[in-house]
Amino acid sequence: MKILFTISCLSYGGAEKNLVLVANYLSERHEVIICNFNEHETKQDLNKRIKCFDKNIEATKGKFGWITLRKNQYSFLKKVCLDEEPDIIVSFLPIPNALAVLCGKKLHIPVVISERADPFQQLSKLDRIIHAIYNQADGAVFQTNGARDFYNKKLQEKGIVIPNPVVNNYSEIVHDYCNIKKEIVSVGRFEIVQKRQDILLKASKIVFEKYPEYKIVFWGDGPDECRLKKLAKELQIEDKVIFAGVTSSVLKKVNQSEIFVLSSDYEGIPNVLIEAMSIGMPCIATDCSPGGAKMLLENGKVGKLIKCGDYKKLAKEIMYFIENREKEKEYGICARKSIERFSYSKIMNQWETYIQSIFKDGTK
Repeated sequence: MKILFTISCLSYGGAEKNLVLVANYLSERHEVIICNFNEHETKQDLNKRIKCFDKNIEATKGKFGWITLRKNQYSFLKKVCLDEEPDIIVSFLPIPNALAVLCGKKLHIPVVISERADPFQQLSKLDRIIHAIYNQADGAVFQTNGARDFYNKKLQEKGIVIPNPVVNNYSEIVHDYCNIKKEIVSVGRFEIVQKRQDILLKASKIVFEKYPEYKIVFWGDGPDECRLKKLAKELQIEDKVIFAGVTSSVLKKVNQSEIFVLSSDYEGIPNVLIEAMSIGMPCIATDCSPGGAKMLLENGKVGKLIKCGDYKKLAKEIMYFIENREKEKEYGICARKSIERFSYSKIMNQWETYIQSIFKDGTK
């Protein structure tokens, strides 16, 4: 089978990471091509078997309008399809999903789209047009039941829910519950409207009033970093907040801290939560739409799950772990065992089986 993947870029985001995981896995048994619109610098490592076509985005960026840019991307994808003649197209992210469906219909190639975000947050006129195009796809992969349920019955019936896999590249890493720093840790892009690091800062202020020896560490970067630093100063906790930057060794860095927190209002499926659970960290997460954290934490059985935006409850749960070290360890161990259901081999096998089923249906 000849599979063509398409995406906006191959940067360090969750969608990009998961496309590469699936593409690399499938390239061991199938011919795999990637059509990369190249909107941001490539950060992912591809299997050498994969043939990658990168669009020269500088030819249009900043020179033409949005519509012209998308037309050029469509033409680029269409040319790759005509030259390479793939058996199936698998797309990630909204614009590539829509362009892949349009191109697939034109060239009679089956298309599987992949919903990587929270569709309940995508409600602009453009989003509604893109979602309508999705309904013409031959298949769809959703990360959660909640994301799937957003779409019409036709797409739900054609689709499948496949969560993100656990990929622990440092299998020797296991959380040391005794020799750790007195730190709360969070990982993610600094974008307050989604990630809500402001809520975590407010919760941390309450924690620090009772436990002044603790600190909070943020790993990541993004447009709201200055706003968060300003908020930390306004809350008079700036000396206890560490903005550690971006790291390629997330698990090693996170493992040094005591408690992992995800404070988002919405996510697809949080890769950082999966990774923290995989090494046995005690985790606290908001019940973010469309339900990925709730699914991972088994509705609060293997980690603390709180209502979005409730910084007082978040502070309370952080202090619960600080004050109950045995419970902290118990939750961490349960999280590590629970996450095994999302093992890399199991999830990749689901992807391969589903793609093959869509291809076979398309050849009938």
